[in-house]
Amino acid sequence: MSAYQFVNPAPLFFNIPGTEILDAGTLHFYIENTTTPKNTWSDPALTILNSNPVDLDASGRANVGIWLDGNYSVVLKDSLGATVWTRVVRSDVIAGLSIPAL
Repeated sequence: MSAYQFVNPAPLFFNIPGTEILDAGTLHFYIENTTTPKNTWSDPALTILNSNPVDLDASGRANVGIWLDGNYSVVLKDSLGATVWTRVVRSDVIAGLSIPAL
């Protein structure tokens, strides 16, 4: 399996209504459809391990690259630990995407 970058390398995360930035929120990464933590890395060579959860700063962004290996369940939580959303990220979907030629 090869590494791939979490969809948007510098996303800005908001609450569900989209009205507030999730400052001090967290991104939790798990083995797909479990609550077993799964590693992410800040480099494509998978040599620099990120913390899990990955903290969001005051602007609602992660300050590290997020590189994945395999399938994940990703949970976004607000600063109080309440779940905002849960998403499944699958390597077979992301890795096969390409930008078409103009």
